[in-house]
Amino acid sequence: MIVAKRHSPSFRRSPGNWAVRGGLTLLAFALGYQSVAYSLALTAQNTNPVFANKLAPGNGRITATLAMTKIAADRSAGTRSDVIRLAKQALLQDPTAVRAITVLGLQAQLHDDTARARLLFDYANTLSRRDLQVQLWTIEDAIARGDIPRTLHEYDVALRTSKAAPDVLFPVLSGAISEDEVRRNLVMMLAKRPQWGGEFVTYVANAGVDPKSVVSLFADLHRSRITVPADDERAAITRLIQANDTILAWDYYSRLRPSLDRRSSRDPQFAMHLEAPTPFDWVVTNDASVSASIDIEAGKSYLDFAAPSSVGGSVVRQMQFLPPGRYQIDGLSRGIDQPSDSTPYWSLSCWRGQELGRVAVPASVTAKGRFSGMFSVPADCPVQMLTLFVRASDAVGGISGQIDQVRLKPAS
Repeated sequence: MIVAKRHSPSFRRSPGNWAVRGGLTLLAFALGYQSVAYSLALTAQNTNPVFANKLAPGNGRITATLAMTKIAADRSAGTRSDVIRLAKQALLQDPTAVRAITVLGLQAQLHDDTARARLLFDYANTLSRRDLQVQLWTIEDAIARGDIPRTLHEYDVALRTSKAAPDVLFPVLSGAISEDEVRRNLVMMLAKRPQWGGEFVTYVANAGVDPKSVVSLFADLHRSRITVPADDERAAITRLIQANDTILAWDYYSRLRPSLDRRSSRDPQFAMHLEAPTPFDWVVTNDASVSASIDIEAGKSYLDFAAPSSVGGSVVRQMQFLPPGRYQIDGLSRGIDQPSDSTPYWSLSCWRGQELGRVAVPASVTAKGRFSGMFSVPADCPVQMLTLFVRASDAVGGISGQIDQVRLKPAS
């Protein structure tokens, strides 16, 4: 009996097999290269569009970016044939390449063909509402037409769709709020609570915008029952004061705090506890030498202060807008235990000027902590500062105490 010899199974490679496998390997490599090149081109299109275009010459958006880059480097390039050719080539490659349409729209504008530019940019806006260059042109066109509602609408679109828009548009928009019609339409838009509204309000409060225009905007917002953050109100009032427009600063402040009398200091019992006090409110001084805070105990507010031995300085201050005349200060202290020559005192001075007088706060055991005194405000001192100071003490424990209440009012 003849037994056939068994062989283990094996794959018999022929030249044809190797050719097929080699061809597939090369194809896979080619496809992989194209994929990597395409991804690299997309990554580089905004930083190096020339290189990206070489990697992916058939990508319409990259071609359009290259054309746009040439215009960005030289605005007059919009009239050059090579740039126009690139833009048209991009549209042949990708009819939705917004940047190519933008290039052609800018070309039309440079040739004073506003009608064609408008058609092209309207088409670009139809394709995408997220291209800032298109939005900026649309805004400029609306401004040229004198169409304020349309202009603000385009501002709204740009600010909602582009992260870069606030840096470009906030300075321009804030500069226009001095115009009544712009401000009126802007308030109506802010009443709809756009997502950028709060950021813009904070910007105008703190930026180098005319503070008069800012408080006019804020007053209009209040009339429309739109809340302005306290920090922004404080910033606007402070900027008015820094600009020496204290009359307008007080006028706006008095709208925020109804029933005020400019002849008296405010918040005599320290009860307001404002997170963002304006200069017309109690502003506590806290530095490395003197510590102070407005606290509550058993439902009553008070000013608490302390300073180490041999250290003095201001504790709290409040700007006043007193008319000329005689004024009386009355208050109540506790916990102050110092010799008469080192107890705290209240000072009234002309803002950025001379001191008008001092009223000492004696040890609290004296007159059950009550203190009073007089000040005289001359006609050439329209704005004043009322400040509590502590004097340097030789006591080992320094000085500490509380003021439960204080009021400055016309002398009776």
